[in-house]
Amino acid sequence: MSRELQEKLRLHKEKREAEKILSALDGIKYHGPESIPEWVDGEIAEYLSSASVPDSQISDELGEDRVESWMEQFAEQAGIGQTVHIRTSMQFFPWLECALPERGWARKLREVLGSDLMLLSHDIRVLVVFFEEEYEYHAFAYVHDA
Repeated sequence: MSRELQEKLRLHKEKREAEKILSALDGIKYHGPESIPEWVDGEIAEYLSSASVPDSQISDELGEDRVESWMEQFAEQAGIGQTVHIRTSMQFFPWLECALPERGWARKLREVLGSDLMLLSHDIRVLVVFFEEEYEYHAFAYVHDA
């Protein structure tokens, strides 16, 4: 199979996946950002390092409701805003923009995308990353001053 055909098939598959995410998040409107600056991937790579120290962490023993409330409070305090870009695992749709409700968004995003979440503010200034570790969750926030 040619590379061009493989790319077309992957694009078609990812369009279906993006639509699935769309419908699972109760009609939130999506579109991708024009471009994501290089500093975003650099910060994410740094957070993936085993030497990185989270800005906040919480035990998973506190329960899902408490963890999700912590995520929402952390993101709000970081200044993420209500309209964000969310990272996906797709090649053609790596970031989707959505308007988050004031409360309850963490549960819905975790159900659809998993517990490792990467959120970028609409103005592409604030990055918030959550990683699930063995017995706890880690949170990182970065504000880019351009």
